[in-house]
Amino acid sequence: MYYLLKLSRNFRMKNYPRYLVFISMMFSSSLLLAQRAGLTFGVSQVQVAGDTGIDVSSSGSYQLGALFYQPMAESFEVRVGALLHQQSLTVTASGNDTTLNLSNVNVPLTAGYKFGERFLIFAGPVLSVNANKSCKSTASCSMSSYKVKGTDVLLSLGGQAQLTESIGLEVSYDRMNGKPFEGTTGGQMINVNFQYIIE
Repeated sequence: MYYLLKLSRNFRMKNYPRYLVFISMMFSSSLLLAQRAGLTFGVSQVQVAGDTGIDVSSSGSYQLGALFYQPMAESFEVRVGALLHQQSLTVTASGNDTTLNLSNVNVPLTAGYKFGERFLIFAGPVLSVNANKSCKSTASCSMSSYKVKGTDVLLSLGGQAQLTESIGLEVSYDRMNGKPFEGTTGGQMINVNFQYIIE
């Protein structure tokens, strides 16, 4: 966790390989301990509430990474992982549109309850660390104007269905803790992910 927080400061595009190495290391080490793993890719519907006079809309969001599942009891599992989450948000204020592109590394630390062999419901916190941010605007564009949150702890609730032996579908709802950047009051995400399951 300290490593993630340290890398989130003064991030540059050239540091992307460090995050990929981190995710790869986490995947390889967790795969040895976990009963099963899932390579995941999906889309998100992001909703962010703006202050008075500020409108925020999502113009595209996706995530990819790996998730791991370790049984702790007969019907309980721990679900952890690392996901690279890309958001594109359009902020409208005073007649000007600003597009914010945010890349976060999300680390779910959730617990799940199994129904049979193919269904799982889970809940818990997700550590979200901002890895990169950029903006494009019809007026002046400065990321310092928005003060994007460096780290956040999301609250997640969701479910997973194993459709076949190697394909899974996961749907989750993530509630942001506080405002994601200056000029907003809070937000939420609905995520739909497909998984390639490794057991």
